[in-house]
Amino acid sequence: MNDAYFKEQSQRVRAIADKADPFTKKRLLALAETYDARIGRPSRATRQLPLVSIDNGKPADNPDEGKTAR
Repeated sequence: MNDAYFKEQSQRVRAIADKADPFTKKRLLALAETYDARIGRPSRATRQLPLVSIDNGKPADNPDEGKTAR
């Protein structure tokens, strides 16, 4: 999902909130804020990718330097 998607969702939720009762409006505006907060951040899938060193192909965050017990 990209920034345009989150911006569109935020606008759509705010439009619905304008016509809602006070309780629902508060919840919808909170939802719109979560969409706004996600703009500019990398996706969850991107954040969960393991770090890989370019020179040797082993995971960079592996403390045992790629040595595994077999």
